[in-house]
Amino acid sequence: MTDQTYDYHGIAADVFSQRSAGRLCDFSEMIWNFHRDRIDATFEGGWDNATFPWDRNMHGWWKYPLAFATYSIPSVIMVEPTRYAEAVSCLKKSILLFKDTPLWQDWVKYGHGPDPICCRNIMYKAHLQVMYGLYQLITGSTEFEPEYNQLTDIIIRELIENRQNEGFDGIVCEDDQYFPVCNSQIVIGMTVHDMVFGTKYYDEYGKRVSDFIATKISDPATKMILYKYHPSHDQAEAYLSGACNTWGLTQLHYTNPTDMQTGYENFKRLLVAQQLDGALYLKECVHASDPAMGLEESFGLLYALGLAREYQDPDLWAGFMKYLGQTSGLAYVDGRVRLVKATNGEEHHANSYILWGALHESWDQVFQYDWASLRDEQGARLS
Repeated sequence: MTDQTYDYHGIAADVFSQRSAGRLCDFSEMIWNFHRDRIDATFEGGWDNATFPWDRNMHGWWKYPLAFATYSIPSVIMVEPTRYAEAVSCLKKSILLFKDTPLWQDWVKYGHGPDPICCRNIMYKAHLQVMYGLYQLITGSTEFEPEYNQLTDIIIRELIENRQNEGFDGIVCEDDQYFPVCNSQIVIGMTVHDMVFGTKYYDEYGKRVSDFIATKISDPATKMILYKYHPSHDQAEAYLSGACNTWGLTQLHYTNPTDMQTGYENFKRLLVAQQLDGALYLKECVHASDPAMGLEESFGLLYALGLAREYQDPDLWAGFMKYLGQTSGLAYVDGRVRLVKATNGEEHHANSYILWGALHESWDQVFQYDWASLRDEQGARLS
């Protein structure tokens, strides 16, 4: 099929109505098939497996698509509970893969720390903490609980130390590099922990992080999130990044819906551009007109699919998906969504975020879902 064959607004209508329909729409099922089969192949055959090999040149980025694809799993179950067993299997395998050496080895290799969770490196360990929490929330299994508790304690200790000794709320990635998007995962993680254990960690720790981002690392005029903050100078970089906002406005929406909605509307006004055919792309920066081309910024287009789902905006979703389909060669192949113009590494990354964008039911909906009843129905005390 050529790109002209696809009705992206029709696909968007199916994607946005699938929970009420009680089943994954055809597009979501095909992108889920790709991800599930890829995780199975990787778990059984390694990162260099013959069917879906990962691009070793991009191993430093693997953690992000793997994490965001995993965040779609609660929504798979919410939409179609009969997929519980396959979704839980995929979630468990994803956690085990996330702990594998290629995802964190550069941290140790370049001397940042003796292991990936002891200090800093929130860009890795916050995702792992969320994944542990989602697994225990969905299954009731305590299989990962010792590791989950240890990691949560490490994060909390570091949050307290930074607040008391350094005067900021959050955790840096590398030294003096505080990225609000990575810290948004702390906020999600503490909320999930409260749901699992009945703690008040969101109020005690998570809200402090989200409030710090809102007051110190956001533009007061637009409510958009700034790129990063340097604790040593108590100063944020006054740069409005598309990738930063498509990630951050999604993850922090539930913490302050009014301000985040304002940020979202300004994001669309300042960073989204439209082609003559209706396809939407993310601009390199506010004062540019060209599409974002850098590796990190280009990921913003992929995060934007989840953003559109979070804010219930099917037109934005369809416009971004049309642009992605044109540039990456979207095609339906053997019951899977494939990107035939992309390299292998690019396809692995992009399909993970397309999955997230096709399935994400909003964090507020995930947190309101009755997971306890689901566990009872599934008999899901796994060990």
